[in-house]
Amino acid sequence: MNKTNFCKYCKKETLFGHNYCEGDCIIKHAKQCGGKVYSPNGLPIRCINANGDMYEHEHGDHPSYMFPVEVEYTGNIDDVVEKDEEGNVIFSAEKENHALLWTDGNVVLTIYECCYSIWLLRDGKWLGGGYSKGYCLTKESIEKIKKAFKK
Repeated sequence: MNKTNFCKYCKKETLFGHNYCEGDCIIKHAKQCGGKVYSPNGLPIRCINANGDMYEHEHGDHPSYMFPVEVEYTGNIDDVVEKDEEGNVIFSAEKENHALLWTDGNVVLTIYECCYSIWLLRDGKWLGGGYSKGYCLTKESIEKIKKAFKK
């Protein structure tokens, strides 16, 4: 079946099964439909809620949201990478983009995909066990948090 699809915003032809031709059209359409932009740090839109509101992080609507921080996996990469039969990477959880919610300058609280994590700011290590054990805050994120905490 070869059905032609058209972008909901600009009406250009799109790939089969796609509602928009590019990311900008998704954002423009959400704005056109009354969606509001919440980007306290002036970062690009990364999440659009069902009501059309747009955020710079998936948890940008959390009451304690400060800014995004990056977390990286430091263990065996094969533990967080999924490959197809030919060995091509089809999914990787090597890096995660968490929302910083709180810090006291020593401990950090983040949220990612509705799961909270607590980190030791000194070395970025996760304070817990289980799934997130091999993850840590990136050096850049640690510096970003320290700089923001000093203000």
